[in-house]
Amino acid sequence: MVLDPSQAFKSMLDDSSEPDASDNSDENGKAPSGGAPPRRQRRSNRTGGPARIGISGLLSGNRREVRRRKARRAEAKEIQQKRLQRGHGRAVTCIEISCDRLYTGSADCSIRAWDWREGKCLAEMTGHAGTVLSLSLSSTRTTLASGSADGTVRVWDCRIFQCTRIIRKHDAGVTCVSLWHDMLASGSADGVVGVWDLRRRNITTEAAIAIKQLQETHKKMIEENKAQEKTA
Repeated sequence: MVLDPSQAFKSMLDDSSEPDASDNSDENGKAPSGGAPPRRQRRSNRTGGPARIGISGLLSGNRREVRRRKARRAEAKEIQQKRLQRGHGRAVTCIEISCDRLYTGSADCSIRAWDWREGKCLAEMTGHAGTVLSLSLSSTRTTLASGSADGTVRVWDCRIFQCTRIIRKHDAGVTCVSLWHDMLASGSADGVVGVWDLRRRNITTEAAIAIKQLQETHKKMIEENKAQEKTA
C-alpha cells in the first residue's frame, strides 16, 4: 500500500499536536491531583536580567579603603617616631598598655608609668623587693596589680601612683596576676593560685604591716627584759 506524501505529513502534524503523556501539567499550567508542581524559571532580578553593580559605588568604596590605609600608615609612622625614654636600670620583664598609658615592670624592682603618645615617664612606683614579674590593669584603668619575685602582690592607684594594698600570702614568686572589676587573682611559682576580693576582704596594707612589725619588736623587747630580770 502506497501512502500519499501529503497525508503522511498531515498525520505527523497531528501526532505532534497531541499532549505528551509525560507532562503532568494541564493547559492552565496547574499540576493535576497527585502530581508534582510545575517548575518555574528563576529570574536573577525583577527585570529578568543579571544583577548590576553601580560603577560609582565601586569607586567610592575604593576611595574609602585608600583613605583608611593612608590613615593607618600615618598613625604607625607617628608611633614609630615616638620612642620611650630609657628609664629602667635593668631588663624590662612585663608590660601593660591602655589607651593613653603604658606600665612597665623591671628587674630593678620598680614599675614605671609612661605616656606612650609623648614618650615621657610619668611616675616611678617602688616598693617591691624583687623582680616585677607580672602586671595587670583594671578595666577602669585606675587600678594596677603587680606580682613580684619577693612573693608579694601589690595594688596601685594609677591616679596618684601609690601602693594601696599588699598581699603577702604566697611563699614563692608571683608569676602572674589578673584583675577583673574588684576581683584579683594571682599565681605563684610554687603552684598556688589565690583569688582576692578587693572590695570586701581587708587585705593587709603597708600601714598594717608596719604596725604589726612594731608590735612584734615591742613584744620581743619585753620578753628579753623579763629574761634578764630572771637571770639577775
